[in-house]
Amino acid sequence: MEKMIEVKNVSKYFGKNENKNQVLNGAAFSVERGEFVSLMEPPEVENRRFYT
Repeated sequence: MEKMIEVKNVSKYFGKNENKNQVLNGAAFSVERGEFVSLMEPPEVENRRFYT
């Protein structure tokens, strides 16, 4: 199938200095034509977003 979106080697950190935490390291995914994708977070998270 045809890839519409492809993401490779994604890293994400939260915090600074000694409180810095890596939550993603080298993550990858792709979305092919006709697929449906949803990004969700737990309901207890009020103001944080994965995509910041």
